[in-house]
Amino acid sequence: MMEISFIKLSPTQNMTVLILSDVADQRRAEVAARLLAYDSVFAEQAGYVLQPSKAGANAALQMMGGEFCGNATMSLAAYLAEQERLVKGETREYQLQVSGTDELVPCRIKRLEDGYEGTVKMPLPLGTRKITLATDCGVVQAKLISFSGIAHIVLPISLGVSSEEAERRLPQWNEEIGADALGALIVNESTLEVHPVVYVPAIQTVTHERGCGSGAAAIACDQLYSTGGTHTRVEVRQPGGVICAEVFAEGGTIRDLTIQAKVCIVARGIAYI
Repeated sequence: MMEISFIKLSPTQNMTVLILSDVADQRRAEVAARLLAYDSVFAEQAGYVLQPSKAGANAALQMMGGEFCGNATMSLAAYLAEQERLVKGETREYQLQVSGTDELVPCRIKRLEDGYEGTVKMPLPLGTRKITLATDCGVVQAKLISFSGIAHIVLPISLGVSSEEAERRLPQWNEEIGADALGALIVNESTLEVHPVVYVPAIQTVTHERGCGSGAAAIACDQLYSTGGTHTRVEVRQPGGVICAEVFAEGGTIRDLTIQAKVCIVARGIAYI
C-alpha cells in the first residue's frame, strides 16, 4: 500500500487534486486515476507538484494527462500562497512551469476572507478554424479554438448537440483533430452559460467539468474573433460558478489573455493506494 500526500482544491468547483508525494513516472497515471475515483479522494482532475527544471519557476505542475489547465495552475498558486501563510488582502505573483506549454505561466494570487482570488496569464491561442462534425442531428459546422495543450470546440446550443452527446462523441471527433486534450463547450451565446466537457486521450477520460478555465478563455477569444475588436472581457457562467476572461488584441492578433476565478482549499491529507 502506498501513502500519497495530497491537497484538494476547488477552483470554481473544478475539483482538483494536487499530488505532493514523489511517485515514479511509470505509476503517475495509475495513482492519479485511483485518487480521482469515487471511493478515494474523488475529483475531476489531478496533477503532480514537482521541482521545476526551468530557471525562474517557483514550482512545476504536471497534469496527469500532460494537458494544460488554467484552474490547476491557479490551484498550485493557491497552495504556494497557503504555504507562505498569506494574510487577507495580501498578494503574491508566481511563475509556474506547467505541462502543456513551454512558457512559464504567471499567476497572481490574492488572499480573501474565505479562500483566494487567482488571475492566470493564459497561453495565447494558436488559432481558430471552422470544423465539420458528425452529430446526432447530422453534419454541423463549429469553431475550434486551439491552445498549446488543449483545444476547444465551441458549440452554440442552437446546433442541438447536448453535453451527453459531446461526452460520447469527443473521442471520435479527436481522431481527426488530434488534440492533447479536447473540450466541447455547449454555450448559450446570449447568456454565456457554458457546460464544458473535456476529453483527455492519454488517460481516456471524459469529464463534465464544473468549471473550465481554458474553456472560459476560449469563449473570450471566440467573442473577440467574432467582433474583430481589440478588447473583450466576459463573465462565463459555468455549473460551478463564474470565471472571468479578458483578452486584448493588436493588429488582429491576440496579445494578452487572462482568466480570474476564486480558489478554495477544501482538504489536505494522506490517501492510501
